[in-house]
Amino acid sequence: MSNIDHRKAMEAGQNALTALRSVEKALDTAKKLGIVDIVSTSTIFATLKRGRVNKARESVALAKTELQSFENELKALGDVGNIDLDADDFLEAADAFVGEDPFNAVSQNRLKQIKEAVQQAIGGVESMLEKL
Repeated sequence: MSNIDHRKAMEAGQNALTALRSVEKALDTAKKLGIVDIVSTSTIFATLKRGRVNKARESVALAKTELQSFENELKALGDVGNIDLDADDFLEAADAFVGEDPFNAVSQNRLKQIKEAVQQAIGGVESMLEKL
């Protein structure tokens, strides 16, 4: 394993962590806004929440890309053993989140599940970074 490959993998892992933490924050905001939206009828609030949802979706898309990049860099290293980022649940949940409206009572539980998957993926990435 060359120093350049190792450095690329470390950087990709840090990028994935940053992106996942951004998703975590965006989901917290989306969940809070969703709860308020359930009881609110404000059109100004509706506009604000849509902007926040779009930001969360952008964060999810970036995190997916960064996770895939990290996995590719780990595979390129070849000698890191079993590559398990523990991100499958996040990737599946991310696809669903992009296509659904997180501002109804049913989706509030889904946001909780997605956040748990994000936290699991963060743990997986941190674990792989420690192995490097």
